[in-house]
Amino acid sequence: MIIVYMEFNKHTIVSLFHILVVAPFLIYVGRSYGNMPDWMFPFLMVLGIGIFLHHGLKAYNLGLEVGWIYFLHAFIYAPVLFYIGYANKETFIGMYPITVMLGFAALGYHLMHLLERQN
Repeated sequence: MIIVYMEFNKHTIVSLFHILVVAPFLIYVGRSYGNMPDWMFPFLMVLGIGIFLHHGLKAYNLGLEVGWIYFLHAFIYAPVLFYIGYANKETFIGMYPITVMLGFAALGYHLMHLLERQN
């Protein structure tokens, strides 16, 4: 039997949130190819704006060298989500596989960091 000790700090909680919520959500959006409830499109727009504002401000305050991950959120993740929400059912079909890839990237990145912190 393997017992895993996990220190619950800010980084662990962020990683768990991305593994359990963000990555599955992005994969769902990408695999849906637009076949989502109508309320999902405005939600994606608001989510994209919120991610852009939150992470953009952090990126601006920290600078590119330290805040590079916030730049990725503000200038890649947020625009993709906003665009899918804005374009609605007319979204360019290539955006959906990109969203799936972003979901798996988030899953891999945060799982890797979660496991590294446990060693």
